[in-house]
Amino acid sequence: MLESRPRGFTTVELLTVVTVLGLLLAAGAPLVLGWRTSSLTAGAEELKALLNAARHLAVVENTSVCVAEAGGAVRFMVGGCAGRAWTGPGSTSTGDIPLTSDVRIAAASPVVFTYLGAAVPAGSYTLVDPRGAVSVRVVVSGSGRIAVAP
Repeated sequence: MLESRPRGFTTVELLTVVTVLGLLLAAGAPLVLGWRTSSLTAGAEELKALLNAARHLAVVENTSVCVAEAGGAVRFMVGGCAGRAWTGPGSTSTGDIPLTSDVRIAAASPVVFTYLGAAVPAGSYTLVDPRGAVSVRVVVSGSGRIAVAP
């Protein structure tokens, strides 16, 4: 005669599966959160490089260069904020330089670099990760020094 066994899982088996899943989720959570902040950090470093390029352009051209936010991109205005849009490598035909990282510029006060490389006035750009409320600021001091601040 065939012996019948009860079907299903035991409590010990269920607890083992739940424990393993919990450990996997706990190990993976910092990786996912780190990815989000690394994307934001990359965007801030990219903006910092663009600001340094604008500063360099001001010194080389011996004029002032305004860096204005232009709908998720930046625009170099040669001769001040009312000047002409600079077009060159990395810019569109209208002078917009889009950020390649997946961040957006939420708040910006235009910075004008002088022919000496100083910033008048000093200002900052706030970058926001579109998937959350995480933000970082790129700060330009009066001397023209550019830094990323949390």
